[in-house]
Amino acid sequence: MTEAPTEYLEIEYKYVLDDKDNDGLIRKAISELGPVKTFQVDVEDSYFYSPLTPDYVFRHRFDREIQQLTMKSITKDPTVRKEVNIALNQDRGSQLAAVHAFLEPLQVSISATIKKRVWAYYFRDVEIVYYEASRHGCDVSCVEIEAIDPETVQRGKELIELYANKLCLDPEMLSSSALFSLLVPEFSEMDLA
Repeated sequence: MTEAPTEYLEIEYKYVLDDKDNDGLIRKAISELGPVKTFQVDVEDSYFYSPLTPDYVFRHRFDREIQQLTMKSITKDPTVRKEVNIALNQDRGSQLAAVHAFLEPLQVSISATIKKRVWAYYFRDVEIVYYEASRHGCDVSCVEIEAIDPETVQRGKELIELYANKLCLDPEMLSSSALFSLLVPEFSEMDLA
């Protein structure tokens, strides 16, 4: 049996850390793996949920590098989920108001914005990000490892586990919750999948 293609799939593990990386040890360990590109950016992610599309959440992302409207599937285990990104015109500034208007027919029942400070590290086969996210005084620090264009889901998971092992990430820190469920009580209180 041939495994389905990974196009429009996000294959990612999220590790929730006990504390912020104030001493920079996590970022230093990632840098020592030799990324081909790195950058730091502040991001605003606004999430939208509609009971008319109960298996999906929409996200508007805006930072100095990109602006996107994203549809993500909601699953009990978010390590593999459908993700479709549509690039928005960065030159027009934040198009959050237009996204609100676009999603209005879907009768959005929950919307929330999460602010993140992100350190991104790109490798040939994975992207690793360390970020500190916050919303209304609730904070979380995470390391996410996402496979970049793997041939199969299994290969994507193998790559992620390889890098997680190199970073000595504790499997106990692996989260089965999406970021919006960690910081937005309205999401975490729902049975979204």
